[in-house]
Amino acid sequence: MKYREITIHTKVEDLDELILQLEERGITGLIINDPRELPELMENKETYHWDYIDESVIRELSADPSITFYLEEGTELASLLDESALRDADVKAVDDQDWLHRWKDYFEPAPITERFVVKPAWSTYTAGPGEQVIDMDPGMAFGTGTHATTRLCLQLMEKYLRPGDRVLDVGTGTGILSIAAAMLGSGEVLAVDIDPQAVTVAQDNIAKNHVDLTVRTVLADLTAGIDFRADLVVANLMADLVVRLSNSVRGHLTEKGIYISSGIIQGKETSVRAALESSGFEVIDARREGEWWAIAARRI
Repeated sequence: MKYREITIHTKVEDLDELILQLEERGITGLIINDPRELPELMENKETYHWDYIDESVIRELSADPSITFYLEEGTELASLLDESALRDADVKAVDDQDWLHRWKDYFEPAPITERFVVKPAWSTYTAGPGEQVIDMDPGMAFGTGTHATTRLCLQLMEKYLRPGDRVLDVGTGTGILSIAAAMLGSGEVLAVDIDPQAVTVAQDNIAKNHVDLTVRTVLADLTAGIDFRADLVVANLMADLVVRLSNSVRGHLTEKGIYISSGIIQGKETSVRAALESSGFEVIDARREGEWWAIAARRI
């Protein structure tokens, strides 16, 4: 389907009134770039809303505000927007297929550890000696599996996962860590995510990689309501969620079971380590790539 992307540039003092006008005319789904949000966001230290803010976001939020929204091609703009708003609007044609598929141009087979290669499910790749290939179609879920936090998790899983282990993957996303766990010889894997779309994508990827007899998925909020005892838990989330999970994860682990966590931004690894130790874990390994950390801890 064809759409038009409309971006209206305005002033801070006019932003709220413009939002109200658009909503009154039935224009919803607004993308609002408001510089007043940045100070509030930076002060939001007590929740887990963010660990890292890209510099490009800071640059955009430091500029004049703008509102972006999408209308089906053929919609008459003059009937929806005042003349003054039209003068300050940028309009361009877009296709919803572009949103869904343009990123695929940049997703190519890539080694993520010495053992694992992740490749797009629609491409071909000849595995080298000792390589295991994970077919991945991220769909609308998060990530292609090539992020540093995924690599760090896989490195620790390769070291600590034993054949036959039961594995709990909390926040599975595309399912890549669950698939890798099955390929490493796990006896049973439970992949959990709060996002229904992620669960669907994970199920598809699990089937593509022929590990659906080992891996099953469930829609759940972290470990809430999960009756599964694992030898190894992996959680590639973010630092504050890893901390929040620590006590719960301990209850889902067998004696001396391993908790591998990542998504930990540089500067928060100390607080994660302290939380793990206070929850009855011994930190046995910690690895860093760039600004990201992963930690392996043993239940004691």
